[in-house]
This record gives sequence, C-alpha cells and structure tokens, in this order.
Amino acid sequence: GCSEATLKRLLANVLRKCPDARQKVATDQSLQAELAIVTEEERRKAEEDQYKEVKTGAVDEQTDEIDFYERAKFVPMRLTYDERKYLRLIDSTMHVSHYTDHMDAGPGARMNPARKMALQM
Repeated sequence: GCSEATLKRLLANVLRKCPDARQKVATDQSLQAELAIVTEEERRKAEEDQYKEVKTGAVDEQTDEIDFYERAKFVPMRLTYDERKYLRLIDSTMHVSHYTDHMDAGPGARMNPARKMALQM
C-alpha cells in the first residue's frame, strides 16, 4: 500500500499535469476557485511570452550597455545555492581588486614602502 503523503503527491501531479482531470474534479466537488484558474493553454502561452523581448523602437548602439544595466535591475533571477556562493565570491573578488587598485594607484606608487604598508594596515 501507499502512504497518504504518497497518494497526495500523486494526485497533485495528476491534477497539475492533466487539465481535464483538474476540471472534472473541480466540477464534481463544486470548487469554484479551481474553475476560475487559468486554462493550461493560457498558462503555456504565459510561460512562452514571459521571456519574449518587447520591441519599442530603434535602438542606438551606444545605449545598449546602459540599457542592459538598467534592465538587469528589474529582471527577476533565481539562483541556486551554488550560484549564490559563486556570485558572492565574484563580488568579494571584485571588491578586493578595487581596493588593491586604489592602494596601488596614485600617491601609493611613489610612497615609501614602510609608510604604504602602515596605511594598508
């Protein structure tokens, strides 16, 4: 026999993947909220449209990079645990690199090595 949790998972999968079964259960059980759920066709179309690019007009070559950074602020992105770790590693590396560039450039290049080390500490 199957456990109750296994049966619930099986039923949920069947209802999720088979719109006809979902419609029949909703009708038989008088579940008005379930009847109001979008159809499978509408769901598929929404998934396809989700990543389509919206054309708004001619684009300058120079504004492509700026536009990319502006759009990136608003694009939702879900990262896995490993991807988040790598993102933090890259961000930290960039921060250290910026700090190193800052310390190596300017007056630090002409400064006494002992004074430079004291400032870095």
